[in-house]
Amino acid sequence: MKKEIRHESASFSRGQGSAVRNHRQSIRKAPPGEVLIRNRFVGIRGTDLHEYAYGPIFIPVEPHPFTKAQAPQILGHEFGGVVEAIGAGVTSVKAGDRVSVQPLIMPRVGDYYAERGLFHLSSELALAGLSWPWGGMAEYATLNEYNVQAIPDAMSDEEAALVEPTAVAVYACDRGDVKAGNSVFITGAGPIGQLTLLAARAAGAAQLFLSDLIRLISSGLLPAKKIVTKKITLDRAISQGFDALLAPGGEQIKILIDLAG
Repeated sequence: MKKEIRHESASFSRGQGSAVRNHRQSIRKAPPGEVLIRNRFVGIRGTDLHEYAYGPIFIPVEPHPFTKAQAPQILGHEFGGVVEAIGAGVTSVKAGDRVSVQPLIMPRVGDYYAERGLFHLSSELALAGLSWPWGGMAEYATLNEYNVQAIPDAMSDEEAALVEPTAVAVYACDRGDVKAGNSVFITGAGPIGQLTLLAARAAGAAQLFLSDLIRLISSGLLPAKKIVTKKITLDRAISQGFDALLAPGGEQIKILIDLAG
């Protein structure tokens, strides 16, 4: 049965910023190897805001070499939804499954990095919501089977949309080699900064420090305040310098993760 889908997509032209338009597009069924999902929640990333205000940046103005997608582009790469239909050959999910989306799209065979399991390093890398015909800011999306992962009943639809940014946070702690007992200082208290704070705590960090603008730290918009060890004002950091925070007798910070800007 033909599904009529109404969504808002961002339309870009080179050097002239962006414009938003309502656009009606049809999905008849899930193509072979792909999954049709009804989107539930989507995160608005800084990347989305930058593309809307200043793009195109990552959105291709010429057909992408692998996906053939180009502007105008449906934004949104942090999202999840419910499987509506599956294409031929799909076995990992079925209609009715709730899923989280892993947005990286790239060759799976016949590519130097793909043959080594390093798919994310491919020179033809694309991203749902940036260089793929569909994104999270639409009612529906079609994605490759490898882009969707069924979630457990205990996970909410909102949490499904947070899996991708949480993976970024966990990766930051992995790269920073955060271990049990470490003291960790994170600069930047945006969503990624706060998720990284949670990831550091889960990794066993004993002391957690977070810096950002005072108005954010002092506001009620910072749930991470409940687990931060100390609050350090910019005045103190500027006057004493960050070296003072790392010096013997100071705060003894082991790891600094910069997530500002």
